Amino acid sequence: MAQKKYTKADVREMFPVNIKDLWINTLSGHLDAVHIVDMIIGTDGHTCKGLYTMRNSGVTFFFEGDDIDHQLKLVELTSDARMSGFIYGTYDGENLEAQWMNADKNRAMSLKLSFVNSFENHQADKCKQS
Repeated sequence: MAQKKYTKADVREMFPVNIKDLWINTLSGHLDAVHIVDMIIGTDGHTCKGLYTMRNSGVTFFFEGDDIDHQLKLVELTSDARMSGFIYGTYDGENLEAQWMNADKNRAMSLKLSFVNSFENHQADKCKQS
C-alpha cells in the first residue's frame, strides 16, 4: 500500500475552521544529522500542530502543542494517536531548531529543519548540484 502524501490542507484540517491567522509551512532537514525529515507545520501564534515524515522509512508522526513567542512545546503522536515523543525548540517561521525526545525522555536527538517550497526538490546541502 502506498504511503499517504500529506499536504498543507491536512494540517489546516487539524485546526478549528474559525481560526483565520494560520501560518502553514513546509520544512525539510535532519533528525540527529542523519535522517531526512519532511514537516508540515501550522501555527496561529498560540497553538502549533502538524506532522512530519521520515523520508527513509516513510513513517509519519503527528504533533501538537504550544507556540509561545516562537518557543515550541510539542507532543508527538503516532498515526493511531499514541504519544511517542516530545519536540522542544524554537521556530521563527523559517527555521526550526529543536530537540526531539522519546516518550520516556531518556533519548534525545537534534532536529534542524528549514523552510522549503516543496519536498521533491530538497536534498542535503552536500548533494546539491551547482
